[in-house]
Amino acid sequence: MQADLAGSALHLRFAPAIPLAPEALVSAVRRLAGATLSPQGVLRVPVPPTASAPAALDVVLRELEGALGSSGL
Repeated sequence: MQADLAGSALHLRFAPAIPLAPEALVSAVRRLAGATLSPQGVLRVPVPPTASAPAALDVVLRELEGALGSSGL
């Protein structure tokens, strides 16, 4: 995964093969306020004005870790 900060949003690009079921990924994205997932595999998550980029990235990674645990892998 590659992460970048663009404006006031994190952009995370996933490798073509990630160890996460598509349903688990979509479920995780839905739990992240304002997040979108593009067909190209880019997750865009707005960074709240009161949060730092590292803190926002930590929230995203924890959500993805939870989804990974719930995907049965």
